[in-house]
Amino acid sequence: MRATVARAQASGRLGGGAGPYGYRLKDLGPHPHPASAADGKRLYGLEPDPATAPVVVHTFADYLKGLGLFAIAEGLTRDTVPCPSAHDRPRNPHRSGVAWSKSGVRAILTNSRYTGRGVWNRQHKHETPADIEDVTLGYATTMRWNSQDKWIVSVKLVHTPLVDGDTFAQAQRTLATRNRTPPRRTPSARRSSTATPNLPPTAPSRKPEQAARATTHLRLRETQSAG
Repeated sequence: MRATVARAQASGRLGGGAGPYGYRLKDLGPHPHPASAADGKRLYGLEPDPATAPVVVHTFADYLKGLGLFAIAEGLTRDTVPCPSAHDRPRNPHRSGVAWSKSGVRAILTNSRYTGRGVWNRQHKHETPADIEDVTLGYATTMRWNSQDKWIVSVKLVHTPLVDGDTFAQAQRTLATRNRTPPRRTPSARRSSTATPNLPPTAPSRKPEQAARATTHLRLRETQSAG
């Protein structure tokens, strides 16, 4: 199975679906399998979409210039650039398509297919019982992401890249750095940071012998006053 998919990716054939934002389908001719070709099936690859490919390129460039995910999403929305779900409504009827989101920008920055390489097995189907008390109700199927070590990536380029490998790698390093959260403070550190405000300095306490002399002096003054 994996070898078959790897051969398909190496030849430039699309493994399925309509491809990521920034690309459109390209007809590669009849299916190589005679039976499939007889059924009218054809092969498809990816080519840059003139309407959306520049958005992908500018997204990588803006991010590496220092703009954050929210700033990029806000700018695209402000410039009335249709977000991916608005650009492809037939595949996204469940999404509003009103504006760009941080997750949409992140999906672009983390998609290695923009480097021109085919990627397969990024997700897998996960089935859970609809009701654990009644298995006759069937299963609910959801898609879950596989770890990157399970992805199948083509060795050579299979379609026109929108960004080079160095740009993509730099974006991944920047994402990892910006997502690194500072260490949480311990309760003692939080208490010390919320200490009472500075108070005016108080006079240092007297030594015992100084206190004794002061007391004797006070009694002498009281005696003289009384006399």
